[in-house]
Amino acid sequence: MSEEPELFLSSFRVECTEQKPKGRLVQCERRTDPIEAWARITDYANNRGRFYEENHLEEWVAWCPQSIFPDDRVLVLASQNYAHLPEKIDLLVLDPAWRFSVVEAKIGNVAKSGGTPAYQIHMNQMRRYVDFLRSYLHPFPGRLTQYYRRFSERFHGQPRLLEEDLQRTFGADFLGPQRTNPFQEVYLAHNFDDHAVRYFKSQTVTPLDSIRLVYFRFDPADAYIEFRERLLC
Repeated sequence: MSEEPELFLSSFRVECTEQKPKGRLVQCERRTDPIEAWARITDYANNRGRFYEENHLEEWVAWCPQSIFPDDRVLVLASQNYAHLPEKIDLLVLDPAWRFSVVEAKIGNVAKSGGTPAYQIHMNQMRRYVDFLRSYLHPFPGRLTQYYRRFSERFHGQPRLLEEDLQRTFGADFLGPQRTNPFQEVYLAHNFDDHAVRYFKSQTVTPLDSIRLVYFRFDPADAYIEFRERLLC
């Protein structure tokens, strides 16, 4: 286990209903009692008998982005569970600083063995997604307007206008002259081994861009899940 500093982000219980068979995150207090061993979430089914899958994790974060962005107002712009961009990006999120966060979710480990290798997820997926978005999103928000109507119709149940949602989320003054958009690579997984942490620490990004490693812990006894961040400092 890496000894890199960690940051607690949020804690929830996964609640499954007829309307939300994949589950939703219901905020709860952080556990203070010690847990002997955290579970591998894919070994368990929810209370409706469905085993947890990667698209469930994507769904939870899409409907509750505060789980991994606890300190920011954010707007989910895209989710491959609802409408595909030309690249199959798990989640695309925007914050008030006009920073695009590209979320790549893995329900297993990012690890040299027994998981997805860090190099593979970084070079074969994330780098390709970010390179694509740098050109595809320009100019923003106009370039994403049609996609957002399709996405929002499936996500919210009715088509919505991107400019209105941006102003509703960030304020009437949010839209203005086109800005330089920093990109944040957000890797979400069950865990990152020492090799993965060292790999991501060694990667260089532009001064405006950044990398985050977010992982989760799960207790099947009451479907408790908490999100933490391994800090790359």
